[in-house]
Amino acid sequence: AVMIVNVGNAKIDGVELNLSAVPVDGLDLELDLERLRAETTSDLDYDLRDPAINIAKGARLPASPEFKASASLQYTFQSMLWGGNPYFRLDYSYYGDSYNDVECNTDNCSPPDLQPAYQITDFKVGIDAQGWEANLFVRNLTDERAALNVWAGAPPGVIVVNRPREYGVGFTKRWGE
Repeated sequence: AVMIVNVGNAKIDGVELNLSAVPVDGLDLELDLERLRAETTSDLDYDLRDPAINIAKGARLPASPEFKASASLQYTFQSMLWGGNPYFRLDYSYYGDSYNDVECNTDNCSPPDLQPAYQITDFKVGIDAQGWEANLFVRNLTDERAALNVWAGAPPGVIVVNRPREYGVGFTKRWGE
């Protein structure tokens, strides 16, 4: 059986850092870092038919990684090719481990499943011109198998995963530029 309840008093403290730089013409760098502490702030007792659930102060909140990061690098060449500027782009993201449920302190509730940390890297090469863009891309370059959600409900053992490595061609047409 799946049970959804409000855990009551909780707080999320953290810090986020966003950096952006253009060290040389054509090179754009970005870095985002986030550190969180998401937890309950008081003991919580629920008498929900069967079982009774007790959540202790300081229990880590579900789906809340303590650390996340992303970085991107794009270099745009200043030479023209087919009326546009060629570029390449590399994107990286890291998502720390998290739990799929809140931890409780009674013997009649199961412990939450740990959803492991994962990292995804994407690559793109293309041409950006006035009114259009064309590119070749690889998403999930390393073919990472990330557990995005370990489902604790029925049926047990269901894990939602990210998409596998994808190769593709993209084309965007813009009007009004």
